[in-house]
Amino acid sequence: EAQTTLGTGDTLLLLTDSLTGDGHLAETAAAHHADAPGVMVQAVLDGARAGAGGTLMGDACLLVARRE
Repeated sequence: EAQTTLGTGDTLLLLTDSLTGDGHLAETAAAHHADAPGVMVQAVLDGARAGAGGTLMGDACLLVARRE
C-alpha cells in the first residue's frame, strides 16, 4: 500500500508482472510520457511482447492515469 500526490502532467503507470519482459519498461514509458495515454499503453505492450519473444506469458493488465 502506498500514497502519493500526482502533480499536473504526472502519469501513474500500474501493471502486472507479465509486462516486465524486456527490462526496459521504464525507458519505454519515459520515452512516451508526453504522448496520449493510449500511445504509451501500446508502446509498453509492444515492448513487453518483443522482450518475451512475441508472446506474453500470463495475463496482462495495464492502467495509466494522468493528471491534466
